[in-house]
Amino acid sequence: MTSADKLDADKPMDEAPEALSAADAAKREAGEVADKRRIPELARRNLVRLPSGRLYLPAAQRLVWFRDEKPDWEIHTELLEGGQEAGFATVKASIRTPEGRVIATSMKTETRSDFPAGWVEKAETGAIGRALAVAGYGTQFAMDLDEEEIRAEGSNGRSQGRSADASRGTERIWAGPGQCPQCYAPEGKPHGKRCTQ
Repeated sequence: MTSADKLDADKPMDEAPEALSAADAAKREAGEVADKRRIPELARRNLVRLPSGRLYLPAAQRLVWFRDEKPDWEIHTELLEGGQEAGFATVKASIRTPEGRVIATSMKTETRSDFPAGWVEKAETGAIGRALAVAGYGTQFAMDLDEEEIRAEGSNGRSQGRSADASRGTERIWAGPGQCPQCYAPEGKPHGKRCTQ
């Protein structure tokens, strides 16, 4: 190593480099663009246009993309509270490497009154979809992470998780203690659509 090389090696990394030639700058930019991960064609074909005009990538498509790229990684789900008898479910999902390192986690709560056909399964699917979005799978197409969008519309354009009163700005929250005896809303959560409590 020459003394000039040693001087360069001792420079702090945050100092601006010498001006690049136009060709070097273009090569560098092209390399940075090439390094970015792009949405695969299969996922791109399954984007859904919502009534608002936004594009949405359903959780199932995020999962297919994830399994295609990381077949040996695991998704762990856990029921934190609630269940079939309780009438609501809060599920936590974690994305883990084969070594057990947690990459992303997320939670989702659903109630019987908002999704009577299977609120526990819906909560698990929602938690997985949110965790995948946090891990970078369809993040830009995941309204799951945009709290205002979650309240405004679901993937099929219907009101999701809000009572009829909530759409008029008078959302009723169960104050507790425990669960609402009629709609089973957990403490601090909105009542179900048909709840009269």
